[in-house]
Amino acid sequence: MQALSEVHVVGMRRDLGRRLGLANHDELRVVDRVLQRLEVGRERYGHLDLSRPRNWRKERFEERLDALVYDVADELAAEDVERAALREDARRELVAWQAHQRTVVSNESVAIALTDIADRESYADYDVDLVDAEVG
Repeated sequence: MQALSEVHVVGMRRDLGRRLGLANHDELRVVDRVLQRLEVGRERYGHLDLSRPRNWRKERFEERLDALVYDVADELAAEDVERAALREDARRELVAWQAHQRTVVSNESVAIALTDIADRESYADYDVDLVDAEVG
């Protein structure tokens, strides 16, 4: 029985080699990825043995649920990164706006200070050189 199985393996390898020879680059990438997963499984759990009873449907269902969890976690993490960037942009904008407001208030305060409170006439009407005036 062992010899017959080995003959089948040799034949399948030969047939796979022929079929892989017909595959394009992307098809080979897909096959390569599947083979990589089989290699990981072999390293973790040993050779795949279809004669050992397993509940493939249950395992497939659990794997799909795991994949769903990973997808949702990935989306949430991406949203968190995007929100953090938006929050940082908003913070910078607020800081710039506040600095501008302080400048506007400062300029407005200077304009009021340079206006005669009693008659609302500008000091410019009194020939005061504003460049030499101390504003502080």
